[in-house]
Amino acid sequence: MLKVAQGCVVQPNTVVIGSSLGGLTAARVAEREPRVSGLFLMAPAFKFLEVAGKTAGDEWETYMAQGWFEVDDSLTGGKTRVHTDFVTELARYDIGFPNVTVPTTIVHGVRDESVPIEHSRQFVDYTNHANLAVPAERKEAPLVRPLARLIEVDDDHALSANMPWLLAEIEAFVGTIGL
Repeated sequence: MLKVAQGCVVQPNTVVIGSSLGGLTAARVAEREPRVSGLFLMAPAFKFLEVAGKTAGDEWETYMAQGWFEVDDSLTGGKTRVHTDFVTELARYDIGFPNVTVPTTIVHGVRDESVPIEHSRQFVDYTNHANLAVPAERKEAPLVRPLARLIEVDDDHALSANMPWLLAEIEAFVGTIGL
């Protein structure tokens, strides 16, 4: 999954946009790919496996042994089976917060019951503190403004109540990157 996403970044000054697990993946791509110049995340699934494990509780080991588990499918309103190979792959990069060094905006709904908004708050705090000092090899001036910002909105995980605003915010963010 990560290799496929990273392979899509072929031009310099690419802004990567992702939602939920796509947000986590986008952040990992930005961490590894120097052609990424900005990151726009919507309800990124930071610490997803931690949340999934707590939600499943004692059933987690049963899911892993049977080879699949069911999740709510927000698109169909029903259930969808997820193969446990997905979990195995995700475990390779859902470790701590990504070390992002590009301007990042996160939009997260305060009523999100799928991904805790607290994880986005923690990521922003981590990212802004980790990037206060610039490594000498980068020969850049230290940051004068936070690298990451979080916009909390009155919405759930899908952020569908804020779609027109969200599209305008993405456009404005891309404009700040200078593209």
